[in-house]
Amino acid sequence: MKRIDRKYQSIPFWAWNEEMDEARLLEQIEWMDANGMGGFFMHARSGLKTEYLGEKWFDCVEACAKKAQELGMQAYAYDENGWPSGFVGGKLLEDIENHDRYLTYNVGDYDENALVSYTMDGEELLRVNAKITNRAIQYLNVYEHYSTSTADILNPQVVDKFIALTHEEYRKRDKYGLKGFFTDEPQYFRWGTPYTKMLAPYFKEKYGEDLLDGLGLLFVEKNGYRAFRYKFWKAMQSLLLNNYSKKIYDWCDENGYQLTGHYIEETSLATQMWCCGGIMPFYEYEHIPGIDYLGRNITSELAGKQVSSVAMQLGKKQVLTETYACCGWDVTPQELKLIAESQYVSGVNLMCQHYIPYSDYGERKRDYPAHYFKGNPWVNKNFKQFNDYFSVLGELLAESKELVNVGILHPIRSAYFDYKRFPETDYFGVEDIEIPFMELIEDFSQRQIPHHYIDETILEKYGRVEDSTLVVGKCAYKYVVLPKMYTMDKTTEKLLHEFVNAGGKVLLWEEKPQYLEGEPYEYEYLQSNTTIDEIIANQPYSIQGKSSVRGTVRENSEGKKFIYAVNLGEATTLSFVLKDGQGFQDYNVLEDTYTALPTVVAFGKGESKLLYISEELYQEKPKKKALKLSETFEVCENVPNYLTLDFARYSLDGITYSDKLHHLGIFNELLKKRHAGKLYLKYEFEIDVLPTDCTFLAEDLNTIGVSVNGINVEPCGESVVEKKLLTYPVSHALQVGHNYIIIESDYYQSERVYETLFGENVTEGLKNCLAFDSNVEAVYLKGDFGVYGDFKQGNKDDVLLGNNFRIGAQKKRLSCLITEGFPFFTGDIVLRQIVELEDTDYALLINKRFHLIKVDVNGN
Repeated sequence: MKRIDRKYQSIPFWAWNEEMDEARLLEQIEWMDANGMGGFFMHARSGLKTEYLGEKWFDCVEACAKKAQELGMQAYAYDENGWPSGFVGGKLLEDIENHDRYLTYNVGDYDENALVSYTMDGEELLRVNAKITNRAIQYLNVYEHYSTSTADILNPQVVDKFIALTHEEYRKRDKYGLKGFFTDEPQYFRWGTPYTKMLAPYFKEKYGEDLLDGLGLLFVEKNGYRAFRYKFWKAMQSLLLNNYSKKIYDWCDENGYQLTGHYIEETSLATQMWCCGGIMPFYEYEHIPGIDYLGRNITSELAGKQVSSVAMQLGKKQVLTETYACCGWDVTPQELKLIAESQYVSGVNLMCQHYIPYSDYGERKRDYPAHYFKGNPWVNKNFKQFNDYFSVLGELLAESKELVNVGILHPIRSAYFDYKRFPETDYFGVEDIEIPFMELIEDFSQRQIPHHYIDETILEKYGRVEDSTLVVGKCAYKYVVLPKMYTMDKTTEKLLHEFVNAGGKVLLWEEKPQYLEGEPYEYEYLQSNTTIDEIIANQPYSIQGKSSVRGTVRENSEGKKFIYAVNLGEATTLSFVLKDGQGFQDYNVLEDTYTALPTVVAFGKGESKLLYISEELYQEKPKKKALKLSETFEVCENVPNYLTLDFARYSLDGITYSDKLHHLGIFNELLKKRHAGKLYLKYEFEIDVLPTDCTFLAEDLNTIGVSVNGINVEPCGESVVEKKLLTYPVSHALQVGHNYIIIESDYYQSERVYETLFGENVTEGLKNCLAFDSNVEAVYLKGDFGVYGDFKQGNKDDVLLGNNFRIGAQKKRLSCLITEGFPFFTGDIVLRQIVELEDTDYALLINKRFHLIKVDVNGN
């Protein structure tokens, strides 16, 4: 295998979510190192019991940084307790002047308590300071509110406090070379129409206008609303960019730290408007710019291509993705590989897995899973191989240059015109810009036309025209494509005009814009002077038509060109038309080997290939026949199996029990009742055949005692999966027929829990810091048994729903693990099948969904 450079190894989120212990932390660092990770982000996370930024916290940080230095790893600090960054785990919220602000409005009678009011009659929106008494009219009243959970990071004084209480405290104690900081989801107020006291002076200085004269135009379409909204949202973006992003970046730069992380809601224009007014300018102020990628669905290229465009333009080699949150516990490594590669083909090259847990009991196991630790079965088997693959791939991509001559002007400024943040309806108003833009970039991706996005803020600072190309930093674009857009900046229009006059090629995807910075403008010179066919003809390679495969063509430092291609759909064959070369050398990333291929390349479902362009002619080889196995297998031996009990009855007196409820339903009822005191949980199950060996596993729920069918049982140790998952021998207490287990515990919650959950207008900032004092959890039986129940098809083909589970004997032959005894199974099971063949020219095809499979054929 190719030697791995540590700086290209993954840097996972490491969730510090319990009472921290140095010895356990150092043990986990050694595990990460052994599994192919190059560093870690020390991330305060929900469930944390150690005081955030307290002395013990910093002692643990110091111990981990020292260990990282010894192992050659990179130790980063996450800059907040939860997210979004900027409120110091709630410390800055102690002063109301540090809080975020936001606006609401109503239309009705004049309200002297409003921030500002306007008359609604006529085409103009007129500001008034008192009710007009000589006629009956309606008024637009705008109100200012304070957020309960987030700080105003558009205010430089608030950001200075954030730096002093966070970054400076790390710097003062840094003895072992902390690498840098991860900033997470900094944003203006996203839950309504954002506001800040910095706006009024900004408007006065920048535009010579009184902000309050036009503020109501955010909510109604009166004369001048386009120009005002353009100024407002550009101001909000600029204040966040300069008062937070640049300030944090400059501090890190001056003090020798790397800044990475991600801004928020990168995946659409509407969601960028929620949080930052356009995300691309913020990547300038990160040493390693990054994105967030939630869930297992493969979305558009937008997030990855936005960040990689800026990275290429500004010469930033590494681009990070915080990925895999919300994928669910059952996600497979093959699915995870495709999720990451769909981003890598768009320009990402550094992995931040979400996440490695310090602890995984209680609510922690539900914290945006899946998690990557020894309790996740496939991780025990091949996590290092998985990480090594992306480390080598990331280095190959980071150390090469993407060959791009097409720039697409990003239309975020046009989203300013019609955007409205109405949480009660989720209406945002940007669909007329968003939909055609997404269709355009999907069209270019399907045709495999290499392209970057050009952001207007970046263009103003780094753009120029040279000959007939538009240069943005280190990139030069021969072709500029304008999606549907209404407006642009004056600096953009000036460069575009110069580009056209110099003979630059422009393609208008729809009609040309009609406004300049929100004011009507003609653009008399602007028209298409190229075609999509001409653009395709001037690329390093092309394909016929459109495809589910996404590709990027790159050149390494040795001048070798390669295509990295990922199939996002079903199996397909792609015919490449190369300008240079007659075939490919398919590079195996893990084995460091090359295989000759023709220019007609078959891609399996979800398959990726790294194809070095070759002058050698391919010699056709005979194809193997597909060998498919039958559905039924012999089970080689009994294995430890599991039954999950996630429904229970509860009692507050040990006598009267509730109906059967899901354990989280019980938890919600207790929270609403604000219960404090004894809690009894009764878990029930049926046994048809008694197992010979059975263990009960239950988390420590402030447990007082456990009984099985009325017989008290005692714990005999901790599970290897989680320290607070205790094991109880119960074989002697089980019986054929109905069984029940009762857990008696001491249940309580602090007042802070209730304030966070039920306080007025509390948003995710404070909720992300939450640690429960007591939990209600599922419990488990482990033994040599089968688990059988009633199953039905779910709403998707690969989903089965089951209930009424019973314990019985394990079957010797089976064709479906789930319905034939193993619906909750975790671990290893060995299955065997005998196949009669007349010759050996076969390739074994297994098209089932699994985590990890090892195949042994005749002992090989």
